[in-house]
Amino acid sequence: MKVSIIIPFYNNSLTLAWTIRSAMQQTYENLEIILVDDGSTDQGGGSHIALSTCDLIWTNPGFQKRKNKDALVCNPNGTIKLLQKAANVGVTKARNEAVEESTGDLLLFLDGDDWIDSTFLEKTVPLMTNNVGIVSTDMHVFADSSDSVVRAEPATLESIKYQNTIPICSLVRYKAFERAGGFHEDTHEDWNLWIGVLKQEWEHAALNEPLFHYRHHLGESRATKLAKQHEELFENMKKLHPDVYA
Repeated sequence: MKVSIIIPFYNNSLTLAWTIRSAMQQTYENLEIILVDDGSTDQGGGSHIALSTCDLIWTNPGFQKRKNKDALVCNPNGTIKLLQKAANVGVTKARNEAVEESTGDLLLFLDGDDWIDSTFLEKTVPLMTNNVGIVSTDMHVFADSSDSVVRAEPATLESIKYQNTIPICSLVRYKAFERAGGFHEDTHEDWNLWIGVLKQEWEHAALNEPLFHYRHHLGESRATKLAKQHEELFENMKKLHPDVYA
């Protein structure tokens, strides 16, 4: 199965090269990488960093450097394409537009300040069997002064009704994503997506290895604010999925 790794970024000049490297160095070769510069304005220049990184890091034997006007193209095992937005449209819309450009059977969403182990796809793609529609791994959460691992547990429609427990960086079948309507731009987009996928009777599989590395930016005041927003998000989920919360 072909995987589309989608990396939207906005002013991530300090971390973007590391994120792109982790995608390019996958041991699983049947993939494409779609980068979306969502109108970056930072001094480093997001698109410049993306192209420079792609020029320098060609360690995956599946990739061969050949420049096009708006993309870096490799052999039939995969492509790297850069989409540039004139203005910031938001990460949700950027992801949806990247999916429209994708050709993979599976999708993986990776933000421009996180990274994945080189064996992430090699170990998760084989779990996409039978009725499995989403695959997650343990999540390594890191910051300047903290380091922890959040264990992945298989979620069900019933268990995810009240709290999202599936990381954004999870493999999802393209056809399940499409039938779920993609990312909803006016709500907690990943929570809504996972409910939409599980409603189709797809299953969620979990691999207990910390292959996804999530950079933690959440300060105390921001955490408090999000906690207060949860009730509003929950009410929105009930409106979007009245059949689930009946």
